[in-house]
Amino acid sequence: MERVALITGGSRGLGLATAKELQARGFRLVLVGLETQLTQNALRILTDRPVVKYISGDITKSGTCIEAIRICREVFGRLDVLVNNAGMYLGGSIEEFPETSWDQIIGVNLTSHFLMTKAATPLLKESQGQIIFINSVGGKQGQANNSAYCASKFGLQGLADSIRIELKPFRIRVTSIFPNNMNSVGEIISSGDPKRLQLLETADVARLIGDVADAPAYAQIPEIQIYPLSTEISKSERNKFQ
Repeated sequence: MERVALITGGSRGLGLATAKELQARGFRLVLVGLETQLTQNALRILTDRPVVKYISGDITKSGTCIEAIRICREVFGRLDVLVNNAGMYLGGSIEEFPETSWDQIIGVNLTSHFLMTKAATPLLKESQGQIIFINSVGGKQGQANNSAYCASKFGLQGLADSIRIELKPFRIRVTSIFPNNMNSVGEIISSGDPKRLQLLETADVARLIGDVADAPAYAQIPEIQIYPLSTEISKSERNKFQ
């Protein structure tokens, strides 16, 4: 049986790294992104087998989410893992942050995950599959000048924690992953560069996502936090044990 994974924001950054990781583990893929087609970089990273289907669309619109799930059912006949990865960052003080930007960040970071999860749930019930939410350290602690971003990510944790309870009777497992400070632009960082302790590689986070996807059916993994050694959150964690 070949498993199927759907990844939002799957055309670049962590989404693309996750696509590469899951494909290496034998998953057939449905990727959703804003680009009209997969970039040449993405095509170089991914292989022809297992099969990859790409959908261009705005997942803050329910129609895009419904279409992605239709592809899963009609092309592959199943969906085993939904990776709700799409996200964006906008910062600013509460006094200056525009209402339009608030709507935008809530739409991408929260509403889209609700819409895709809602559309995917019937197929996931059939496969007793998994939902993986890519959150952020911003979903664990407030940050000055990041109220909108943190609100969207705190909301995402509430969504994940609630549907974990709701879907447990159907043996659907739900995991939130909280990465911090990723090297999403793809620059090469040598082992001796100070940045090495300040930025995570997307491939390392993608490997954790793959491990969650491969976890045995009896194992529930509610959340994973991962952050570089030199970040403030890492320092605060170390202080607990001093």
